[in-house]
This record gives sequence, structure tokens and C-alpha cells, in this order.
Amino acid sequence: MRTLLFLFLLVPTLASAQLETALWHFGIEKGIDFSSGTPVELTDSKILAREGCASISDCAGNLLFYTNGGGYPPGGSGIDAGTIWNRNNEVMYSMEGVEGGGISAAQSSIIFKKPGNNNAYYLFTMDESEFNSGGSVPGQPQGRGLSYFEIDMDLNGGLGGVAVADQRVFVPSGEGLSACRHDNGEDFWVIIAALETEQLAVFQVTEQGVVDTTLFDPVETSSLGSGQFEFSPDRTKFYGSGNIYDFNSSTGQLSNGQATGTFGYGASFSLNSQYLYTQIPGTGEVVRVEANAPDVAATMSSVGFVNSSFILYSYQLALDSCIYFVFEDEQSASDNSIFRIRDIDGPSPSIEGPIFEYMDDDFAGLPNITDHLFIDGESLFMPDLVEQVDTILCPGEIITLDALNPTANFNWSTGETTQTITVSEPGIYGVDITNDCMQLYAEITINPAPTVAVEITQSQATLCPGENIELTANTTAATIQWSTGESNTPTIVITEPGIYSATAENECGESVTSAPVEIYLLENVPSLEISGYTEAFCEGDSLQLMLSTTNTTNAGWLQAPEQNTLTVEEAGTYTAFAENLCFLIEEEIEVDAISCSNCWEVPNIFTPNRDNVNDAFSPLFDCDVSQYTLIIYNRWGQEVFRTNQVEQAWDGTFLGVPQPTDAYAFRLDIDFKNSNVEDVQITGEINLVR
Repeated sequence: MRTLLFLFLLVPTLASAQLETALWHFGIEKGIDFSSGTPVELTDSKILAREGCASISDCAGNLLFYTNGGGYPPGGSGIDAGTIWNRNNEVMYSMEGVEGGGISAAQSSIIFKKPGNNNAYYLFTMDESEFNSGGSVPGQPQGRGLSYFEIDMDLNGGLGGVAVADQRVFVPSGEGLSACRHDNGEDFWVIIAALETEQLAVFQVTEQGVVDTTLFDPVETSSLGSGQFEFSPDRTKFYGSGNIYDFNSSTGQLSNGQATGTFGYGASFSLNSQYLYTQIPGTGEVVRVEANAPDVAATMSSVGFVNSSFILYSYQLALDSCIYFVFEDEQSASDNSIFRIRDIDGPSPSIEGPIFEYMDDDFAGLPNITDHLFIDGESLFMPDLVEQVDTILCPGEIITLDALNPTANFNWSTGETTQTITVSEPGIYGVDITNDCMQLYAEITINPAPTVAVEITQSQATLCPGENIELTANTTAATIQWSTGESNTPTIVITEPGIYSATAENECGESVTSAPVEIYLLENVPSLEISGYTEAFCEGDSLQLMLSTTNTTNAGWLQAPEQNTLTVEEAGTYTAFAENLCFLIEEEIEVDAISCSNCWEVPNIFTPNRDNVNDAFSPLFDCDVSQYTLIIYNRWGQEVFRTNQVEQAWDGTFLGVPQPTDAYAFRLDIDFKNSNVEDVQITGEINLVR
């Protein structure tokens, strides 16, 4: 029996998508509830914030806590010294003017879940650029810059409490603060302005806190310490101080920075991260640029004017897929309203509002939200459910499937409702995993052990001297072991004759051996012999050239491949060949053609005295004969010699007795093969001299 730590490939169905962002608390006791899909004004908020603020709910849309991120030092003229309020709108923690950020920071705070803890949160705070305007704080000559708190929601009976307070991270810094999730799904990135070096500072935040810091030079530095910082929802872009950068959420690297062509206090990316919305300072005009364009500034287009007498402040993406922003009547600074931009990813965005109007309230900020929540959401499920560890069920085995998440409810495709089930048959197993906030469906395919088969293929079974042959084992098995000792390779190289095989084994240890393959060494060289020719033949005649071969798989003539007999009708060079799988031999023959119109003659004397000079009598020929008769008579008419063989000559004897010196008569009948040569029927005399 095996236990399978069942890491599913998850297909989420959100029961309450992104409701962590549903409740906004901002300004002077202001709030908006987006949980119904339509913005509804909240009337019970206790927040006191001039600019930056933050609020967070759980995945079901229930408020957890909110904050103004910080306040004025004791004795200052601010409206609050910095406070965190719980879900009952009661003070969870007071920063007393000496902790946290600044109440006039554009983004005084941001909240996100603590890595590795589903019921704890990090609250990062940011000071204001005018940190000492309300009086200096001892021990804070450069202000409080970037700090963080840890809020444990299990404290105070579930109302939450500050477990770790005011951990100073970086000074001096002011105004801009944004965060997004790391690609690992657990950690976060936080970005601020490092004012002393005029750089952007990126921090990696883990369960242990801030573990890494990287500084980047911005495109422009003139407005580095003012206005909003924003990551795009898909975490591939960052905006700050009028510039857009590419962002790598795996490494935290900023690159390819370019100016947008404008710089306003507020800015926000659209939901699909395609566009950035901001404003033309001092004009009340809202504009957008294409975030992925090669030249961002060149894509600027006007969305519309609110009013030339308004000052536009904080921008924030909301659950209804609109971007909300604050504007202030320049003629009456205490009159503020909220407008929104619709169709933010469409071709014709438009400004709508006022959605809410607030008279005699002076504020400029909306809650600072990690915008990846609008497309990622948060989950109370255990992380890392991204891959299958094992999918093979071996014969006789039982696998335990574990859906993890012990606090969830389970509904398996088998009908079982427990966290774990055991399976003994291959198949597809699915489970619905639900809790109060989310439903996930997960499944895994349990495959049977693959059938083991193996077959060796090769181009030939004959091995030539000095060469090699590749053997390939075709199999789907996990491992291969060759009879040569080689393993884990489908192909081996053979240099010696022999019998070879391969054994394949699957993941369950089942194995099979291939049929053996015998490799032969071929050492026999072909032989070649040509017959049926002479050095010359008559013009107009022909020759039959014939081959005799051994140890061949193919033989013939270059002039007539695949033929053993070649008919030659003209002079020339003719090449024969013979080959087998390993060798090729060739042989050439020169054939001459001659004129045969006077191709014979008869000598008139011969001297058979055995001196090897003119010792025999026969006609001479330069052309081929088909029929031939030679008869010789002595002076008394007695026949002393007869032959039908062209190559047989008279040696001057009769019945073994040498004949005397005399004149002898002959009769010669010749038929020639060449039709152009006239046949011969003649008589004459030949002188025998001793």
C-alpha cells in the first residue's frame, strides 16, 4: 500500500470572489461597501484620515480591520495620532504619533496576508514627506519611513490584535507605497522611494519579515517623493512618479522604464493591466496610456474632464471593475466628491459621477489595495496544490489520495466525504473541496501500469568490416537494459557480430525481453569473370559478353545494370560490376571493331621442319567464321588432310608419315558470320618444302 500526497491541479470556483476588497474605509469617517456589486455608502466608520489609508476583509467580505496608517506627533495639529480599528469600529491599536506612517502620506499604509499564516496580516506603513512639520520626534531625525506591524486575528477573541509593532525597515522615505504577491504564491514584494539616494527600493517580504532589498535607478527623480505607487493586477507592471516599468514578480526586478508623459497625484491600472489611468496636473483632465506599448507616452488619450476647478487625487480599482478617484473643489477645499471611470478596459472609457458627495470634508485618499486581489483572490486553502506526485497504480497496490485542507468539506467522485480515500483501480478521481469562502475542484488520473513491450529495429543484420550498425529498442517502458550491459538508452552502436537483445521494465518492475537479433559479419569479397569476347570483331557484327560471379547480391554492366549478358555492337570500353552488402568490384574490357571485307588469305608455302617457323598450313582470318571445310590432296588425288575446325592446321603428315616436298592441291569452303563478308569456295595449291 502506498500513500500518495495528493497535490492536485486545482480548478477554483470562487464562492465570494475577491471580497477582501469589498469594504473601503477612508477620509473622515467615510466608507463604501462593494459586496453587493453596487457601491453603497457606509455610515459607521470611525476612520480619521487625510490621505493614505487601508482596510481589509476576509474572503467572505467580513470586515477585519482598517487604519489611517499613522498620525501627527504628540502636540501636532493633526486629526489623529495613528490608529488601527477592528471590525467593531473600535480602536485595536494606537500609534500615538510616534509609530507607523504619516497621516498626510499619499499611501500611508497597505495590508496583505502574512506568508505561511492564513489568520495573520502584515500592515506596512509609510511616512509623509513633511514628517517633521508637526514637530520632531526624538530618535527619528529622518522620520519613520517604511515600517510594518503584524496583526494576529486570533487575538482578543477573534477581533484581532497587534502581535508585532512598528518594525522600522527603511528611512528616509515618504508618500508612495505599493505591494504585490510574489510568483511563489506566498511571499510579497513591497516598493517605496529611497529618498536619500533618489532610487526605488524593492523589498521581499516572507513569513520572517523583510529578507531582501534591491535598489533601482528611476527614469526620472524629480517627483520621486510624491504621489501614488501602483503594481498592475497581473503583477507585470509598476507605476511610480510618472514612469512605467516592467516588473518581474519572480525576481523583483524593475526594467525598461519609460515616462508616461504626465504625472498626477493618483494613478491606477485597469483590471486586465492593459491601461494606466492618471491625470494632467492642474487641469482636471483624466487620461490613459497603453501600459505595454513600445512608446507609452505616444499612446496618451483623453478620457474626459471633471472640471478645471477641481484637483484630482487618489485613484483605486474597485470590485465593480471601475476605477474610483477623489476630487476636491479648488474653490472650496473642504468639499470633496468621488467619481469613477467605467469601461476601463474597453475602447471608450468614460467618467461618471459624482457617485458620492461629501460637503465640508477635507480628504484626498482612498484605501491602498494590493490590486492582484482583483484577479487572484485570497484563499483559506493550503497552497502549492499545483502538481501530481504519482499517477501509476501497480498490480496489487492500493493508493491513498489525500485532499489536504483538514478544515474543509469534501465530496469525492466516489461518493466518499472524507479527506482521504483509498483506490485500488485505475481511473479519474475528483473531489470538491469547500470552506466558507471558496470552492475548489481537483482531480487526478490514476493510470494502470503501462503494458511492457519492446522490439529491436535495425537497418540491416549484416555487419561490414570496419563499420557499425545501430540497434534501436522501441518501447514505452521506463527503463531499458541491453544484453551488452548498456542501459537507459534506446539506441546502441554495434561493432562486433553476435546475438543482441533488450529488456524493458515499467515503473512497477514488470519486464519483458525482446526477440534476439543476430548480427553477421560479412567478409566474402565478390569475384567477377568475363567471357565471350576476342580482341576484335568485324564491323557490323556483334559480341556476347557474359559474366560469371560469386558472393554477390547484384551484378551487371554499367551499360546495362541487372544483366549478366551484354550484346556489344561497336568498339569501346565496357565495365562489369559485382557487389554485395559490403563490397563492390569493377572490371573493364576494351573491344575493337575491324573491317572484314578482306579478312582472309591463304599462304602458298609452308616448311614443316619443326623449327617453329611456318611449320603448319591453314588459312588466316580477321573475321568470324560460321562454317569451315579445308581438304588437301597429293598429286595422285589422294586426300591427305580434312578439317572443319578453323583453328586446326595441316602439319605436313599423312597417317603420321611426313609427306615429301611437293605441290599439294586444296579445297576451301568458308561461310562468315558477318553478312557483309562474301563466303568463300576456292581451290588452289600449297607448296610443302622440307
